[in-house]
Amino acid sequence: FHPPPQFRRLMGDLAYFEVTLPDGKIIHISATPMGFFVNKSITSGGVCKFDPSPAVKHCFSHELLDCLLQSSQSFSDAWGVALEASRERSELMAKINADGPFASFFRVAIRGDFPGYKKPSVASASEGIDSLIQNPSWLVPIPAVETEARDSWTRSCEHPYNYTRTEEDLSNSFGVDIRGGSLRDWNEELQVAREMPMESLLERIERARVLNKVLSDFGEAALQGVKAISDGLVAPMNPNESTRSQVFLHNNIFFSRAVDTGIETFKVAKGDKAARKSASRDLHCLGVLHRMERTGLHTLATVLVDYLGSRYVCQSILPGILSGEKTHTLLYGAVEAGSPLTWDKEMHELFETSLGKSLSIATRRMPRQPLTPDRAAEVEAARKASPHYAEIGEKSEGEEKKDAEDVGPTMELCAPLEAKGIKGSDQRKYVLDMTRLTPRDANWVPKDKGGTGRWESVAETNGAAKGNNRVPKDMEDDEWTVAVLRNELVTGYAQMLMGKYLREKKAAEAEKKAAEADDKANEADNDKEKGGSQEEEKKAALSEEDLEYLKSLRFNVNVFLPGIRSLEGIDDEAFEHMKKDEEMVRNASLHLWDEVIPGLTSEIRDGNLHTVPHDGRSLTELIHQRGINCR
Repeated sequence: FHPPPQFRRLMGDLAYFEVTLPDGKIIHISATPMGFFVNKSITSGGVCKFDPSPAVKHCFSHELLDCLLQSSQSFSDAWGVALEASRERSELMAKINADGPFASFFRVAIRGDFPGYKKPSVASASEGIDSLIQNPSWLVPIPAVETEARDSWTRSCEHPYNYTRTEEDLSNSFGVDIRGGSLRDWNEELQVAREMPMESLLERIERARVLNKVLSDFGEAALQGVKAISDGLVAPMNPNESTRSQVFLHNNIFFSRAVDTGIETFKVAKGDKAARKSASRDLHCLGVLHRMERTGLHTLATVLVDYLGSRYVCQSILPGILSGEKTHTLLYGAVEAGSPLTWDKEMHELFETSLGKSLSIATRRMPRQPLTPDRAAEVEAARKASPHYAEIGEKSEGEEKKDAEDVGPTMELCAPLEAKGIKGSDQRKYVLDMTRLTPRDANWVPKDKGGTGRWESVAETNGAAKGNNRVPKDMEDDEWTVAVLRNELVTGYAQMLMGKYLREKKAAEAEKKAAEADDKANEADNDKEKGGSQEEEKKAALSEEDLEYLKSLRFNVNVFLPGIRSLEGIDDEAFEHMKKDEEMVRNASLHLWDEVIPGLTSEIRDGNLHTVPHDGRSLTELIHQRGINCR
């Protein structure tokens, strides 16, 4: 019956043994973290019944041998005979080695016809002893037994007797395709599939098939690897560190847990809850970049697996990341906490083209040393506790000063602060840690730190401290750091502002040309009801001033971040831009709170929805389409 089913694994069962005793009786033993005991399973007389509960004579013991000795008198007698034979064998071995200790080294190679050996009889006896004391194999073929269907109110009937399942478990490769002869390079397969031509319809279909095949195989291999890691069957790359900080490399897939591993890595959100949500946000943003074809930015194959209460991040290997610092180059962002941000012109242009224009992300100047003095002091204290970090800091101090003089105290960013742009050994430019593509929701920011203060007012009115779990007690929780606005809300809010701007502009022009006001108004009303061709003409008719205003509606994704240095006193112009960006995000958050959510609830009450949600999934899709998060 080995291996145990999942519902028995949760109860502590590790393995099942089928033991044939010297008298021919067959018993089944369960292995648990506390020890071994005889269970009620039966595989004799043509009956196969799985019952993992302890037998009447369970013979519990911390050792398998003691359990067997207690359960069978015939095994106990045979064990006594074996001990006596072992004693006699040891006396015989002592006589064989009487010629000297070095004779034992040649015992395996000795034969009776070995030239120069004076005692051939002893040599043949030695050869016979070696054949008797070989380590036995535990893989004993199990005889085939006919099973009968039996009804039972327990789940034990769902676990039939199958010896092939045991052999598959022992020969499990945990997702590794051993038929190919070598490990699959998931990243290369994914990038080659993305670079396939897609000019014609057939080429696009073929490309989609290859992408689906690669990603499906990667997800299945990642799931098998996570199960093996959870069972402790894969050795970590850093066994000397704590369990939560251990990372694994299996089947060319990098596994790590979505937890807060410390302050050494550059990040904004702290805490396990924030790290768990940040991993989900990173996966969502990578999916957005994956759907943007041929941007010049490459992403890794990434899968999140929630297994037994832990969230694992499974990623393909970035080319050159495991071969030393000379095989890959950091072009954008920072890896270690306290390190200055790296900037590259070509990488920045790629971010502006893909993220700035397509996703309405603003380019803003940020401090080159982004951490506040308090956060930097905390990181420095952690570095001093480790000689390795202290050595790096002393070595790079002069280089940091030189770079600061060349680049300046600030630099332009068109991406989240945590984002990293790395050039791999295959000369492709990869994006990592893309934790958000929209700004933080100001409704989840404390009022004294620039938030809207709406949750504080709700807590004061409804009394969140009195046990109302639906209202957060405060906004200081690290989990709210990764609460961001949805893309649908940001797009809808920008369209609303642009429409308001165009209406005001037309109204101003109408005051100057009263004679043409009615005609222009009628043409504008008619254009709203026409197809996409006139929409393109309208976009083409936008003036330079209109395009400049449209560009000003881009959002800064680096506002309201905790532990980040202020631009006040460093760059006054950039500080004023930051204040305007914060006000714009506050207005969008208030628009969500005051207009979007009440509008949706009123439509549901009035029955004005075209499609009524019939389950939780459709309700979630409806809420997301309106730009509302489900928290």
